[in-house]
Amino acid sequence: PDEMMSELLRRSSLRLATHPELRYAYERKYGYQFWLLPAVVPDHLILREGEPEPVGSARPVLVGNFWDQRWFDQTAEVLGRSGYPVDWYGNNRSPWLRIDAERLERAGIMAHGIVPEAELASRLRQHPFVVVPAAELEGGETNAGVAWLSLPGRILFALATAHAPVLVLGSEKTCAARFVRHFGVGDVAPYSAAAVRAAIESLLEPETQSRYRARAAALAARFSDAGVGSWLAESTERGEPVDPRYEQVFAGYDGAGIAEVLPARCFRSRAAS
Repeated sequence: PDEMMSELLRRSSLRLATHPELRYAYERKYGYQFWLLPAVVPDHLILREGEPEPVGSARPVLVGNFWDQRWFDQTAEVLGRSGYPVDWYGNNRSPWLRIDAERLERAGIMAHGIVPEAELASRLRQHPFVVVPAAELEGGETNAGVAWLSLPGRILFALATAHAPVLVLGSEKTCAARFVRHFGVGDVAPYSAAAVRAAIESLLEPETQSRYRARAAALAARFSDAGVGSWLAESTERGEPVDPRYEQVFAGYDGAGIAEVLPARCFRSRAAS
């Protein structure tokens, strides 16, 4: 409830959000200052090799989980019609979604389930890019908060561990799309078979691969979890970040732009009204 959340934030010595849009939404609604701590990646899995090279395989990989039945249905539809089969690493046995083997087969989606992160990092390096489903933001989502404010951690994981370009499916206004556009590490396509096919063909071009991979390589180490434990402990004791390492990652990132998408009611506290 809003009352309890407000009290929790008031009593907290340190308030953190994973990305600028989420920080903006919480600060505007509750009136407390937040700082950033993204979904950091295990340091030993981060790819630190030299100039990244395009991957020879033409088979994309789908990462992450589906938070809405419609996202899965639309993803299966457009990928099936795109002509490009994909490997999927995520929860294909979700208890709240209808994901049957026949539907996956028709769509050309090979489900591998959830694998250990070290194995996932290794497998991602064998694919040309990753596909991440997101919302259309046209209303009707069963989990509106996730649709508006989620930045899937697997985007950061793929970027840091494999320098993999990212294709976000859904609206240009989702947090996933904003992240990819801001950092220049991939593309965005609506749930249209023609648009997805065109985006895939573009992402498979060697020049496009090299450009996006070079940008991902330059960013990878900035999402490392090295030292995050001591950073959290010292920052909690101090009541603010001991250094701006994570603020600097998102320098120039317009989190307030999410206000164009979020309904005004998201900023009103029910306790106040």
